[in-house]
This record gives sequence, C-alpha cells and structure tokens, in this order.
Amino acid sequence: MTENNDGIVIEMIPIDRITVLNPRVRDARKFAEIVDSIEKVGLKQPIKVSRTSGGEDEVAYNLVFGQGRMEAFKALGQTEIPAIVTDLSEQDSLVESLVENIARRPPPPGALFRAIGDLAALGYSNREIGTKIGYSQAHVQRLRRLLKAGEERLLIAVETGKIPLRVAIAISDAEDERGPDVLVEAYEKGELTLEQMSGARRTVEHRQRYGKAQKPAHPNRKSTAKSADAIARDLKEAVKNHAQVIEQADRAAEQLQTLVIGLRLLMSQHHFRAVLRGEGLQTMPAPLARLVEAPDGA
Repeated sequence: MTENNDGIVIEMIPIDRITVLNPRVRDARKFAEIVDSIEKVGLKQPIKVSRTSGGEDEVAYNLVFGQGRMEAFKALGQTEIPAIVTDLSEQDSLVESLVENIARRPPPPGALFRAIGDLAALGYSNREIGTKIGYSQAHVQRLRRLLKAGEERLLIAVETGKIPLRVAIAISDAEDERGPDVLVEAYEKGELTLEQMSGARRTVEHRQRYGKAQKPAHPNRKSTAKSADAIARDLKEAVKNHAQVIEQADRAAEQLQTLVIGLRLLMSQHHFRAVLRGEGLQTMPAPLARLVEAPDGA
C-alpha cells in the first residue's frame, strides 16, 4: 500500500477479483498501444475500484474506471494492478463509470444516449444527468424523448453531427413519409446546412427503409429477399458511411486534444485566470474540465 502526493492511497489488488460493471469495446489498435506503453514505461495512472463482498469472505472489487489499463496488465501476464480503492456502492460505481466514459475521448456513436438511458434507469432526473455529464436539463430531456421513441438512428445522426437535435425531433414527430419534407423545411429555416443535407437525407431514407432501430428490422419474414446487387450496394454504402464517421471522429479528437493543450497552457497563467474571474467565467463544461485537469497518460 502506497500514498501519492495528493494523499490518495493506492493498493495492489488481484485482477481476477475485479468486476467490470460497464464494459467497453476497445479498438484493437488503441488497446495494442496501451499494452505497448505500459510494457515500456509502466502504468502512469492507477485504475479506480470500489470494494464489494466476494465469495468465502474474500474482498472483491467493482471497476470504476481503467478497463483498458487493467486488460493490458492482464495481457502482459500480471496478476495484480495498482488501484485507488474506494467504498462506493455498486450503483454509485456504475454511475461514476458511465460519466467517466462520457467525459473521456468522444465515445463511439450510440454510447452517449445509451449511457443516458442507463442513468435514467437508475432513477436519475434529467437535471441530475445533465449535471453529471455537462449537458443542460433541456438537452437531456430532448435526447431522452428520442430515446423513449426508439429513435436510435436519429440519435446516432445527432451524435455524429448529421442532423441537429431540433430537426431530429421534428422528423420523429412527423409522419414517416414526411421526413424529406421536414428536411427541406429545416433547410429553409436555416436549421440545417447544405453540408448536412446529404447525410440527413440518407438517415431519413434508412429510417424509412429499416426502421427506427440501428439494426435492420424484419417484421415481414415473407418479403422477397434482396438481390445480390442490392446487398452489395448496401454494403458499399455502409462501408463508406462508416469510414466517414471514423474520419470525423478522428478529426474531432485531434481538435479536442489541441483545445485541451491550449486550455491547460492558458489556465497555468495567473493573468489569464484573473481575467476569467473578472468576467465571471471561472467554470467550464464538466467533461471539458475533467480533460483539462486530468494528468497525461494511459
């Protein structure tokens, strides 16, 4: 057991006694980078867990954050890992894990609204959810409205910047065949840019063709099977869309990293902090604040 400069106690705990309450699917390339980094320079930041009861009076743990680091340690043949050990309840551990995932690098499409759904299922109000993830109560309320309606396609389109939230709600409220008309009306009102129109139209077409859920719905099993050419076209389009989403996500991640580095530098300047206090701008959105204050590392 050791204590760092901040007075936080770090313990070595068995990896096989840790339960992941909120598992994440990690990109294989990113995971390989984490393993390589830990193998070369060691663990830069401990994981965080909460105590719980295990079998035969053994102490067990619920993971709060650090799944990638823990799995990297396991891949390197380690049986124990340094961890900050807390006494959070299972529900509080899950909530902190959900919020941590949202506050990290931009989550994959669908992760945000699923996390909001998980927090709502735990009994948190729109205001409480917004406070935890740095969104306004009204924004959370609108997202939950689409979530309740089963509008996975529209929610993912909102997350990836294809459709503004206000337009997505208008599409959800309209009759299915009026989707294209809603897009035209939104463009004429200035709520939808010409650049967004193509992706928005594609989302509406897919929603009409496959349903609200992200996975294609097959309510009529007796319908005629698609031709090979049609399947090939759909696959090509899916690959193209996926590549565009990845490119946009990478670009956003790079921009966010640049912003965070710049803010860290500015916040280290006494004069800049004094100017912020004078303008009443001492705070920033919670997810951004977590990134700015977080130490560099895995």
